[in-house]
Amino acid sequence: TYDPITNITKFVVDKSEVKKEYKKGECPNCDKDITAVELKQIFTQADDNTLIKVAATYSKYMKELNMNTCWNKAHFFAQAVVESGLKLTLKEGEGMNYLADDLYLGRWSKKKNKYITIFSYFKNHKDEAYKYGRIEEIINKKNVITQTANQQMIANLAYGPNSNKGKELGNTDSSDGWNFRGKGLIQLTGRSAYTFANQYTQKDGSDIINNSDLVANKPSVAVLSSMAFWKWKKIDIIANGTKNVKSKICPKVGNDVTMSNGNTNYGEKQAAFDNITSKVFLIDSCKFLESNETENPFIMRLVRKWQTDESTIGEVSIDETDIKGYILEEKGPDSTLSGKEQRIPDGTYNLVWHNGTKFKDVLKVYNSQVPQSRAILIHKGNSADDTEGCLLPGTSKGINKVIDSKTMFEKIKEEAKKKGLESSKLIITSNYEK
Repeated sequence: TYDPITNITKFVVDKSEVKKEYKKGECPNCDKDITAVELKQIFTQADDNTLIKVAATYSKYMKELNMNTCWNKAHFFAQAVVESGLKLTLKEGEGMNYLADDLYLGRWSKKKNKYITIFSYFKNHKDEAYKYGRIEEIINKKNVITQTANQQMIANLAYGPNSNKGKELGNTDSSDGWNFRGKGLIQLTGRSAYTFANQYTQKDGSDIINNSDLVANKPSVAVLSSMAFWKWKKIDIIANGTKNVKSKICPKVGNDVTMSNGNTNYGEKQAAFDNITSKVFLIDSCKFLESNETENPFIMRLVRKWQTDESTIGEVSIDETDIKGYILEEKGPDSTLSGKEQRIPDGTYNLVWHNGTKFKDVLKVYNSQVPQSRAILIHKGNSADDTEGCLLPGTSKGINKVIDSKTMFEKIKEEAKKKGLESSKLIITSNYEK
């Protein structure tokens, strides 16, 4: 416990925790509320009262948003400390005080030995870059600002509905760029992201569509909206078990931007995770990923990559093997309801053997949202007409079909029989190609 008056941290051991024996895969730290003391080790210059509010909000919603693991805590706050800084600055939102030269030319990267574009819009609109960007000149050997940046216009153009970035963010109004610019712990950006997060922040009494500044000046909303974004991008699933911040986490949050100090934000986020947050939240002793019995469990990973009006196709692999192929599923959107010929949601699923009247000795997938009674199976089949909500493996793919399903299914079944289904998992994520 932390006493803000004496500035002393006292560590109190809960004897009930000492006596309790935890099973493999059950981590005592995952479900523990985070504390302001832990956050102070990350945001070293932040106000204590702000840290208390941040810790309380995260702890309140972490189970609902599936972020109650050591891994999610470490990854979330590694992103946040780079986005919001050591002071955990929330009040201003994403700064748009850019030099006109940087808007037009980009920022120089020593590592890549070239200019890196900040906003593609201004690369193609030189006149507006110099009309709204900050201009500095050397006068009497002093650096003088001769034109201040019009930050609101920069945001509205860079993220506007007529820009590629604005379209990607779901912005539809000419003022959306400024209103929905990056705010919150991990810089929630764009109308689409704010709309998704709003269904959660309204529980806190905050409508961030009609008053987006609440994300920037109310700590609880800043945290909750960022957590909702985390859930929206399914980072809550990806975060567990990976230490690869640059490739696995950062691309889901935003672009790799060259910062004013010459570093990239991807690099700084990786360093924050490696050197700070993974240690604060005890990643190396987390028991979340430990299997119940099996040392080398059967783990299948499906990454959905292509979708049409008829089907979804993804790449499938099995951990600790060279088995790779494709899986054909139903079209979207995702559904947890029985009787719907639609694909199941991204997530982590358990596997059991199924022997029914139609399919025998095949795999059945289920979790808390998709019950066994829905009978989502992995079985042989080649076309979208064969799926009926199930997953059909193949060695190669075509349009709305997989090829040589029997061979791929037998490979999967053989490996599953060899390893057994104790602690087995099917992990589904999405990374659709445009």
